Amino acid sequence: MFLCNFVIRTLLFTLIVGDADLPLYNIHIKDEPIQLSSVEGNHLEVVSLNGQQFSCIIPDIVIQNDQSDLPVRNISEYIKSVFNTWNTSNCLTWFHGWWTYKVCIGQEVTQYHDEHGAITLSSSLGLFSKDYDWSIAEQSDPQVSGRYHSQFYDHGSICDVTGKPRSTELRYVCNFMAANPVITELAEIATCSYVLTIASVDLCVVPALMPKKEIEPSRIVCSPALSDASYLKYDNAKKEQLERQKRLKEELLYQAMLPLLPAKRRAAREKLFSSHRSYQKRVERENLRKAKRLRNKFLTFMSQVEDNFGKDPNEDLILQNFGTESLIHSFKSIIRFFSPGFEIEGSMAVNRLTAHNQTVEIAYILLGRMRNSFENAIAVGEIPKTLRMLRLYVHLLNKLENIKCTSL
Repeated sequence: MFLCNFVIRTLLFTLIVGDADLPLYNIHIKDEPIQLSSVEGNHLEVVSLNGQQFSCIIPDIVIQNDQSDLPVRNISEYIKSVFNTWNTSNCLTWFHGWWTYKVCIGQEVTQYHDEHGAITLSSSLGLFSKDYDWSIAEQSDPQVSGRYHSQFYDHGSICDVTGKPRSTELRYVCNFMAANPVITELAEIATCSYVLTIASVDLCVVPALMPKKEIEPSRIVCSPALSDASYLKYDNAKKEQLERQKRLKEELLYQAMLPLLPAKRRAAREKLFSSHRSYQKRVERENLRKAKRLRNKFLTFMSQVEDNFGKDPNEDLILQNFGTESLIHSFKSIIRFFSPGFEIEGSMAVNRLTAHNQTVEIAYILLGRMRNSFENAIAVGEIPKTLRMLRLYVHLLNKLENIKCTSL
């Protein structure tokens, strides 16, 4: 896999790295192979060092024009309107180690040491000189690419090292977490030349100061590519593997149930199932045994229903009898009869379906319909009309009796 990654990255290097050295693509290699003849769209075929062929789907991308980041109108007016909402008479202070920095926007930047409330060693880092002029902004300007506004403060105190006046650049940035203007960073980019960063959520209304949206790399998906004949072999092998896994899971479930049975019944069942070599036969015989239980339970239920209709009582008596807890409980016990390991979906998945499987499925569906009819009729105060379904159900039970295993 490492070799394949190396080859693909080498071939696609010119696509992955753009002018700004930003990733336009990332690569995802799938384990699932595809049929080479079915590949459509923009794709690239590559071969790993060990000879494995891959088909890589390359999505189309739209490269944004950086010129769209330039302000459409006078950004300076945007920024000026934001500054007008601030109380510039209140200077910003920031404690940074030994020094305290004080910024009076549009006036002066100072640095001093606070000794228990007494100001000592005070120095001017510059007096306000000018704002960055956005009306002549160029794409190459750091303010444009860095998404910040600059104010320049010059003619501060004389630097002891350079002998020149100190100077400071204030950089104003958008920060959604800064409810009020606050100093966040300090850098001395040269001796006695400083950069202070001031953040505020108010600046986020200025288009040129809004953070850039991160470019989501487009995804190149590479899959092992197989010929039609090879893919057919792979598909058949995959189906066989899934079938083996399914049989193994069901066999393990059966083996886990054996210790829960009484010793004699467990021995008899082990002997019975060991006499059948076919896995499908064992499942069918177990299903027939369950079906016999279902038949016996339903006969009891049907006799209760016939007692309600056979004597032709008045309507009030029918509804009264039909709402008894014993009848409803008996009906629900039949619907919920299926025990763990015996489900209609499971038996229908067996390759060789028997007449029993089909009959039980239809019987189960009819039981559900009968239950809905009974409950809906009782809910609205009507007599349930289920005699026709009862006759159909008796017919199905007769069929079930004919196909049951003689050894059960």
